[in-house]
Amino acid sequence: MKLKFLLALSLIVLTPFLVKGQIKSENQPISVDINAEGKTVKMRKAIYLALYNDLVMTPSSKSVTYNTGFSIDAEIANLGDEPFVGIVAMFIMDGNTIGRLIKGWENFTIPASTYAPVTFDTPGMPELTMGTYETAVLYSTDGNSWYYVNDGYPYATNRISFNITCGSNKLGIESLSVDTVVVQGGNLEMSLGLKNNTICPHDVVVYCYIVEESASPYKIIYSDTNFITDFQPNSSNISVCQIKNIDFSVGDDHRLSIVIHLIGVGQDIYSRYISVILEEDKYEPNNTLETAAELSANFSNNTAIVTSEGSNIHASDDVDYYKIRLSTGYDYTIMSQVHDSKNSGNDKTYTCDVEFDINTIGSFWTSKYDFQAEPISDYKGGTLIFRVTPRYGQRGGTYLLELAITRTPNGEPAVNDFSENNKVKIYPNPVTDFAEIAFSETSEIDRINLFDILGRLIKTIPVTSQTMQIDMRDCPSGVYVLQMKTDKSTAGQRKILKQ
Repeated sequence: MKLKFLLALSLIVLTPFLVKGQIKSENQPISVDINAEGKTVKMRKAIYLALYNDLVMTPSSKSVTYNTGFSIDAEIANLGDEPFVGIVAMFIMDGNTIGRLIKGWENFTIPASTYAPVTFDTPGMPELTMGTYETAVLYSTDGNSWYYVNDGYPYATNRISFNITCGSNKLGIESLSVDTVVVQGGNLEMSLGLKNNTICPHDVVVYCYIVEESASPYKIIYSDTNFITDFQPNSSNISVCQIKNIDFSVGDDHRLSIVIHLIGVGQDIYSRYISVILEEDKYEPNNTLETAAELSANFSNNTAIVTSEGSNIHASDDVDYYKIRLSTGYDYTIMSQVHDSKNSGNDKTYTCDVEFDINTIGSFWTSKYDFQAEPISDYKGGTLIFRVTPRYGQRGGTYLLELAITRTPNGEPAVNDFSENNKVKIYPNPVTDFAEIAFSETSEIDRINLFDILGRLIKTIPVTSQTMQIDMRDCPSGVYVLQMKTDKSTAGQRKILKQ
């Protein structure tokens, strides 16, 4: 009260003096030395200026529509004993404490022990996008060092917070195109036509999610993001999201959530269910014994690897038949297995759990195998049928049937034959970690070569005792050949299956 009394008394003697001068700068950014909290600036040793009353903003609601005018009235008291001559200015600061000058007056004079009113106004500031801002009155005597006008006594505060808004209109969706059925392993594409119905430019982020419906809270399993910068009023834009290589279970319903996020405002959410299907593979129709898809064996050095590359179970009731014709005149050994979601021996990923059985024309089906079948030995040629079925509860997915076939012309010694002096016992077969080899006392074998089914030499093991172990832990699952060598010739060879 004493301050106001003294100031009021001084007004009887001194006429309030407002020097309008020249506008130093309008609506320009200016560097202000404000700390990280945006609360203080450098302070002079002696405080010259303070607010005489609270700042008054028009509109009084402190909510300003984008790029429209507003004003702030201030009464600034000179508490010093010398006249103040310098610059007073109103600054707007955002959360990053960047000062932007609304209006500044230079050659502004306030005599000692009195106050002067000043109005800071602007017809509109397009630089201010949506958000919350804070104003403050600053002063300077040289245009370089700036200081806050001090808060007044007892409650006048050198701060006003206000909001920039875009009115009631929002970003609109003009068009939406999104796949609702997706092929497993394929891509989902979404095209979103947006219209800026507001009066503000926006930076827009469009998030596209696929979420797991059963998870709580929802689990995001795929996503894509698009950015639209400087989205001007009354303009349209197309945002395209693409989610690639979708491989979740066939038939499962998942929710695609398209989240349109307006920076500084909020978000609109659009949701749509999508389902995943498998297109029929290239072997279809192969759902009966009579329509079995034919696989071809191309032999090299009497060895062939045959696979059903690209095969799938495209529906829960899909059953796939394959046949392979092997000409007569040879003795064949056939090793067969499936790679699927539960067992994959080739370092690839598959999405359906399957099982299979085998039929030779005119004979019964074998039992069903979950991964590897018992080897078929001494097969004299003909047609083999393989039947692949999804295991219980499987609605579809990918798998691979693989056959490893070796042959020996009829009349030639079988690969298992050894001379009387070189009897060899190999166990277990199939092998998991180590193959045990026992030689006869009269054996002349001095080394063992391990080949894969394609004839590539894997390792050579010197024979140092009558019983030995071959470490196969680092060998991938499949068919291998153990070749027994003497110092003069090959004593024989035998196939072994690594599980």
